Amino acid sequence: MTIHFTRAVGAFGLLSIAGITTGCDEVKDAIDEAAGNDALVCAEVCTKVEECGNLNPPTPEIPGLSSDGSGSAGLDCAANCVAPDAAFYGYADCQIECLQGESCGSMQDCWDATSDTFASYCGGDAPPVGSDSEAPDNGTQTGSSGADDAVSNPAVEEAVEGSDFVVNTGSAPPNLEGLFAVEGEIYQSSNARPVGSRIGTELCFHNLVNSGADINIDYCEYGVPGIVSAPITGEGQDFTMYFVYPQQATILFSGTLAEDGQSVDAAEALVVYTYTIDSWEKSSTDWSLTDACDGSGCTP
Repeated sequence: MTIHFTRAVGAFGLLSIAGITTGCDEVKDAIDEAAGNDALVCAEVCTKVEECGNLNPPTPEIPGLSSDGSGSAGLDCAANCVAPDAAFYGYADCQIECLQGESCGSMQDCWDATSDTFASYCGGDAPPVGSDSEAPDNGTQTGSSGADDAVSNPAVEEAVEGSDFVVNTGSAPPNLEGLFAVEGEIYQSSNARPVGSRIGTELCFHNLVNSGADINIDYCEYGVPGIVSAPITGEGQDFTMYFVYPQQATILFSGTLAEDGQSVDAAEALVVYTYTIDSWEKSSTDWSLTDACDGSGCTP
């Protein structure tokens, strides 16, 4: 799924000229000019981020999603921390507490939902994904070991529970091979893109491989470089696929392939931003098979 997003740092008046020299004073000045929420707290946090010198605040790098960074961790922090939707950029209240409380050596973990540091500030109590379903017959939790890894992220667990997203578990998913035109829109969102945002793309699936505990299908998105392999689970015509972008996001697709293999009606997609907590969006999309696809049409 192409996620269109542009973080225009210049909109906050932070980068009016190219090649700006950064430092603690510049970070403080930038926050003062931005006049956003909790400016004093952000000034403290972002000055600390700048002084540490080895931190990399979140900058979305999912295919189709771009970010205009300044090249300075402190200034990027300043732009995002004072934003009205700061939680989406990795500055939820619990993460600000984490950045305040941790030393330079562990602050990066405040943006890693899989870390013990993150859990100590932002941990939730969502149950493991798939725990309410019948256990698959191949010894996995969901139906594929790769899917187990994808949903073990606490940010994914919280998002699945918070959004009531249906995960189709099982070790015998349908074969989705083909090129599908995908159209729809976001209809539920938490600290992410607004409801009503349109979804439109073409997805190519091919080479379904079921090796017992590991079930995967190759896919690409037309116009986005590269062919990737994604875990897939399900039974009969029901499926869930798991697209993982490390330290950025995990995207879950759930749907039911029509018996003739020509369409998927009202497929659900859950995009979970995994550098923060409780930041996700859910969309409904219709898929139409438009052509065969073996990956040769994917952008190299």
